[in-house]
Amino acid sequence: MLGSISLLGERARGRRWAVTVLALAFGAIAAGASMGFGLGLVGGELPLRPGIRTLLMTLLIGVVVVADLVWLPRRVGPLRQVNDQWLGVYRGWVAGVGFGVQLGLAVATVVISATTYVVIAAMILVGDPSEAALIGALYGGVRAASVLPGGVIKNPRDLARADRLLTLTDGTARFVVAGATGTWLLVALALTERS
Repeated sequence: MLGSISLLGERARGRRWAVTVLALAFGAIAAGASMGFGLGLVGGELPLRPGIRTLLMTLLIGVVVVADLVWLPRRVGPLRQVNDQWLGVYRGWVAGVGFGVQLGLAVATVVISATTYVVIAAMILVGDPSEAALIGALYGGVRAASVLPGGVIKNPRDLARADRLLTLTDGTARFVVAGATGTWLLVALALTERS
């Protein structure tokens, strides 16, 4: 998606990159928060004591960090991609919202990290709709932020450079993702423990 929603790509389509990206962020955050709210309602109905919720979250955090270190960058979910033909058919903000909603819903696109499933579990285990909505909004925001580096791609040379950089850092990204996952999910654990 970085190559599709870049400053270069949006200029070529006669659109403003910032508008498309803001719409994408809005869609991702709104979808994540909505999904979180619903899953929080479900989780609130589960007959789990707070200590059990905390134990489950702790186990899940450990499992996801190990899973991401062992399996990344293999797919661990659906093979579906966001339809990049939307970029040529719809206005930038429409495509942005559509892409964002799919990203915020977590499993509506390709899943390459076990983090996605733990985030969904965290929304349920927190057992509170507003806290689960916060987790979902944060998740959607992080997914939306993946297009921000596209703001520096102004010409084909920049695009080629970005592609090379992504290829070179692919192995390092596995460890960064695992570390960030563990850290980020501690927020969910803290919310779970409060419940």
